[in-house]
Amino acid sequence: MKLRFLAYSLVSLLLLLALAGCGSSDPVNPVTTVSLSGFAHDGVQNRDFPLVWTDTSYEALPRLDTTCHGYGTGVGAFGTSVYVSGTSPRCYGTTENGDPELIVGAPVLWTDGQQTVLPTPNSNILQAVADGIAVSSSGDVVVVGAVSDTGIGIDYPTPAYWKNSVLTLLTTPPVCGTVTTDCYRGAIATGATVQNNNVYVVGYVGYTDAGGAKYLVPGLWTNGAFTALPIDSQNSLYADGNFKVTVSGSDVYVFGSLMGDNDYPAYWKNGQLTVVRD
Repeated sequence: MKLRFLAYSLVSLLLLLALAGCGSSDPVNPVTTVSLSGFAHDGVQNRDFPLVWTDTSYEALPRLDTTCHGYGTGVGAFGTSVYVSGTSPRCYGTTENGDPELIVGAPVLWTDGQQTVLPTPNSNILQAVADGIAVSSSGDVVVVGAVSDTGIGIDYPTPAYWKNSVLTLLTTPPVCGTVTTDCYRGAIATGATVQNNNVYVVGYVGYTDAGGAKYLVPGLWTNGAFTALPIDSQNSLYADGNFKVTVSGSDVYVFGSLMGDNDYPAYWKNGQLTVVRD
């Protein structure tokens, strides 16, 4: 069946530079491989499906349920292997316009195109997403995202990461308590890095204030310990929904954006906020 690509979105980019031992004898012009993950739209089935691009060629990744959507959200590599994080939901029933009536999400990891469903607290109820991936210099694969399962008391999205497919649920602030006077509404991890066996995970935490307004605060988990990163609330700037992290020497950098009347790029160096304005 011929696919009609109506739209696509590239949600992650990895530039892999191999300076030695990877088939290039020219140190001035090393071999460069560009890999991207994302999704495309099948206009025949009216479904999105996950993809990974390597240089100019692409590969459609398998889904748990071909009647449902699927998304690639991040990409990493180690040696000759390419790892893609994403979400491969199951769909149940259809609405009048042909959309899925119920979508139950499952976090997945594709290794060289082979799909693995990542574990959740309750394997019978898959309500989870994988939003990003990091691969360490020693080959450890860390996928980040969130799980939500009211059947076992996880009423809000709880941030999580999978290191080599082993699930760790991250600690979050009290529902309404000491970290903030407002009420916690869940959190999602969106980025990670691994340095010297330390796992750094970033994401956003949702709150609702006394007036019912919802807003997001960026958070950093270092080996599971949570730190709320500052926002510019005086200027009504709150967190956007996508954050990444990197480590350089002893410095930890988180980067993303803050939004309000205008949106601004922002970064945190060792927890100190800098808002980039024109």
